[in-house]
Amino acid sequence: MCQLLTFAQKKTYVDEFGKTIYKKEAKLFSKYRMPEKMVLVKYDRFEGELSDSLKHAIFAFLEKEIGSTIDRNKVVVIEANINEGNCNIRNMSIYNQHLTKIETFKNVAYFEVISQYNPSYEGQVVDHNGIIFNSFFSYYKWSIPRIEKCGGTLLIFPNNQFIRLAGDGGQKDLFPLLEKAKN
Repeated sequence: MCQLLTFAQKKTYVDEFGKTIYKKEAKLFSKYRMPEKMVLVKYDRFEGELSDSLKHAIFAFLEKEIGSTIDRNKVVVIEANINEGNCNIRNMSIYNQHLTKIETFKNVAYFEVISQYNPSYEGQVVDHNGIIFNSFFSYYKWSIPRIEKCGGTLLIFPNNQFIRLAGDGGQKDLFPLLEKAKN
């Protein structure tokens, strides 16, 4: 007698960093599909640890663009911007206050990175090769509403830890994290 066994094919659901998530979470964001896998966009805080090679690549990219060395003992804060509307920090009403507050942190190296060149945003480092955007803000090129694909803020700590605050709403979380890093 032949016995037929059937196995349900299980789909794996992951966020944009490849971290496995539950189907229930993924279902909430089913409109955000990428080829061959479901991706959950978390417009909040994501933490992890950079590989030495990725950290080196990021620092080499930034140092080449600014023409100077970055102090490895500082917290690197990268504002990742796209060219549209309030998805660029310079278009936000809090921009000047934001810069003033950043300057109070002596342990911070601050950068504004943009996804593509735009003469309106002179002084922002252009991420030509996508090292910042493809590694941390991959949703910026998805076919989703503009406000949902804003870049965000990336913090890189001297010990290779990172925190990614996604979207343009992460500003309220940035300064408490920098205060904590001072201690």
